[in-house]
Amino acid sequence: MPPITKHIGSILLVLGLIVGVLFVLQVLPHVEPARAATRTATTCNQPDVQAAIDAAADGDTVQIPAGSCTWTTNVGWMNKNIILQGTGIDQTIITADGSYGLYIATSDSAKGTFRITGMTFTDTNPASVVIAITTEGNPGIVRGWRVDHLKFNYSINQRNGIIIRGVTYGLIDHNQFNWGMDLAIHIAAYNASDGCSTDNPAGGYIALQPV
Repeated sequence: MPPITKHIGSILLVLGLIVGVLFVLQVLPHVEPARAATRTATTCNQPDVQAAIDAAADGDTVQIPAGSCTWTTNVGWMNKNIILQGTGIDQTIITADGSYGLYIATSDSAKGTFRITGMTFTDTNPASVVIAITTEGNPGIVRGWRVDHLKFNYSINQRNGIIIRGVTYGLIDHNQFNWGMDLAIHIAAYNASDGCSTDNPAGGYIALQPV
């Protein structure tokens, strides 16, 4: 076969392969990538917010509407990379009247990229915790969460604001603390369930007040 004819034949073979691949791609079923959803709670009441969280999957945003609601039990989740978002400071106002306002647990090291933002927490109940983030005995490192653009309106009585237990890293930024007594941010190195000795069940800790 002459060189020119041979070269043209190679080009046609390559073009034929390309056309074949494009044809296969056209006839194969087209799979849409999973899309993150926004799930808006019916109200800011605890059962409605918890129901929206329970229905959420990784990547979803749970929107809490504007309003003023009292939570007598905590809202929370375990092992979900979601965003919990209010309408804004002093627009979504939560009176956290239980032992915890929010309780977030991560036993899976890949489930630490959650976010809490855009609301006000308040109460007059002493000795409560507003937000708890715990690794629930996970021996690995949990990282990536963010707590931002919140208002903690607790000018009287004693309580913990944000308490973090376990080997977990995140960002706490752009928050307002109208604070009375006790620790606004409490970082504990371990839980008792993380294998600490019985002599020191709380583990070593660093306690920080807002500047």
